[in-house]
Amino acid sequence: AAACSPDNILSTECDILCPAALGGVINNKTIGTLRCKVIAGAANNPLSEDRLAEELTRRNILYIPDYAINAGGLIHVGSEYLGLPKEEALRKAAGIGDTIRKVLQIADMEKITTLAAADRMAEARIAKARNNSHVKV
Repeated sequence: AAACSPDNILSTECDILCPAALGGVINNKTIGTLRCKVIAGAANNPLSEDRLAEELTRRNILYIPDYAINAGGLIHVGSEYLGLPKEEALRKAAGIGDTIRKVLQIADMEKITTLAAADRMAEARIAKARNNSHVKV
């Protein structure tokens, strides 16, 4: 790892860029300056617009949606809310890697962006929860 100035963070050559805390940092202005292989956005919608996921794909930059890669926080809060044991939350959080692999497989097989694949998986999970539970999602 090497330090860089805040003004050069997005344009610094790197393997993995992990924008967090500020939403929309990947936008029409910054997308052309990116010199990373992967964007693993940890929080707050790093893409200013969903359509930028397609541009990242065209540029051969792998984008992992923030809500998929950082699902641990939501798993923790949801587990506490439902009164589930800590072990159950840890078990679910341990599955995040498998979820990301599935997102990548779907995107590759269906020739869609990773954002579209993650959205599709999330929508399917929500629909299943609505159909199979007394808890309203």
